[in-house]
Amino acid sequence: MGSEKNRNFAVAKQKEMDNLSKHISYLLQRHDCVIVPGIGAFIVTRHDASFDRESNLFLPPRREVSFNRAVISDDGLLAHSYARKYKTLFEEGRLILSKDIEALTRSLASTREYEIYGIGKLLLDDEEKISFAPLQNPVGIFQPLSVIPVKGMEVESAPVKAVDDTPEMEIISPQVKETESRGNGSGSLDRDRYYY
Repeated sequence: MGSEKNRNFAVAKQKEMDNLSKHISYLLQRHDCVIVPGIGAFIVTRHDASFDRESNLFLPPRREVSFNRAVISDDGLLAHSYARKYKTLFEEGRLILSKDIEALTRSLASTREYEIYGIGKLLLDDEEKISFAPLQNPVGIFQPLSVIPVKGMEVESAPVKAVDDTPEMEIISPQVKETESRGNGSGSLDRDRYYY
């Protein structure tokens, strides 16, 4: 009877922790910083798509998640998420969140790790410091795209004028070196009317 009760308690605690994990994962898709009060902050760094000329790979835009254990003050984001989920007042959401954080702390103390779904794991070292190990292949990430160079085409960089207050950018566009007609009769591309 006692072992059944302990098993049910463990399942309930795992469900609570999964609940916190899901909130963190959900919020990281929409925000660049999610603070778990008293634990630390998950911070998202965005990287633009790029082209690696050596390997002929287009690298997709990506998001890297890091963890800062020094940022522990409550900004209310997680508590608001809990309040919305449970359709309750903010203070009630904060109370539910604090219970889940206590369960996370107990889990770290006993198992030395806590998984954040689709993001990575929190780890507790021998000095009782929390660190973060991100997943190598986060959920929903795009794979690099291989490019095969086409004969007669060369890739060069062309400046683009800034619009309003946006900074000047550069785009990568193929420049055709062929001399065959493209419909304007001059034997070259009509760059005044079209972007290539």
